[in-house]
Amino acid sequence: MHGATMVIRHGKCVAAHFGSAASEAAVCLQTVGIADRSDRTTFELRRAPHDLDEALAAVACQRVKLWSARENAIVRCEATDSSTCAASLLDLGGTLVADVSDRYAAIGVIGPLAADLLASAQRNDRESKPIVLRDGMTSFELLVSAETGPAVWAQLLVVGAQFRVACVGLDALEHLAASHRVGRPA
Repeated sequence: MHGATMVIRHGKCVAAHFGSAASEAAVCLQTVGIADRSDRTTFELRRAPHDLDEALAAVACQRVKLWSARENAIVRCEATDSSTCAASLLDLGGTLVADVSDRYAAIGVIGPLAADLLASAQRNDRESKPIVLRDGMTSFELLVSAETGPAVWAQLLVVGAQFRVACVGLDALEHLAASHRVGRPA
């Protein structure tokens, strides 16, 4: 994948870095980076509309990313939290929960120019309708069908050239997350 060093984490093959995790973290702080986020688990919930809020409230206190429509929702969680998240969702009864991780390509878009990159990409591609999850002030996740994932990645690289986009591995994202937890710049 574009020169990435691939490793196995939590049973999934992921991009650890594309050369230098420190440089990749710097890109995320200065411009914009894109990252394969297949390391996270994606659950789909189907419920009657009036019960969906209750189901989402059950996992809102956990470290999850949420997207919802009228009768379904997408819940994204870290691989290490998958069983806890699934158990919380299943405990509600009446909720159809399915692990749909293999149906989606998940692409993180991280950095102060992330929203600009997404806006430019949408202007250039009006056909695909990704699910966009906000993951902080300057961070998003795009969920697209697994089949279109490589094409969307390539499009983000082309459109993102004007923003100095770079590919980012999980080592850089973990470094950024750790630095935010302790309240210091990366």
